Amino acid sequence: MFRGRRSLSYKVEVMLLNEENKTLGRNTVTLNTGNMSFSAGAARVPPPTGALEMVRFINVKAADLTPVLTIVITAVNGIPSHELNASGYMRIDTGDLEERARVAAAVRTQVEHDVAALQAQAEQEKASRSQANKEKAKQVGLYILGGTVVVGLIAGLVFLIIMAPPSEKTVY
Repeated sequence: MFRGRRSLSYKVEVMLLNEENKTLGRNTVTLNTGNMSFSAGAARVPPPTGALEMVRFINVKAADLTPVLTIVITAVNGIPSHELNASGYMRIDTGDLEERARVAAAVRTQVEHDVAALQAQAEQEKASRSQANKEKAKQVGLYILGGTVVVGLIAGLVFLIIMAPPSEKTVY
């Protein structure tokens, strides 16, 4: 299908219409995809990325502009749009940019909320681990201190025994 190519190029012919279906302008834009990664015989091919370009319509009369404008894809690679869907070459579907922007904003807000919740959870777990480590360090410190005191007492007793004056009564 791709004849060994890893990227695709589409010449897209578009038309700008106002609410009265009056043609305000026409233009052509070439969309080039990024490289797709797939191997021969793969059951699925990931959708291409990077096919974004600005479409400019020149000499549009301001008097013809209406609140809602429509961009119509009239052909792709020279194939009229009404034949694209029927042939299976490509599917062209309608889209509402304002709705897409609202959905994207809602998804972005949810993602930001989820990230903030995960960060808060990670901070809480970090604080809990830190507190547990402090408690362990305190216990270890007490054990060391206790061991030091015991060793110190034994050393002190040994010192006293060694330094004590000999008894006047010697038992044989």
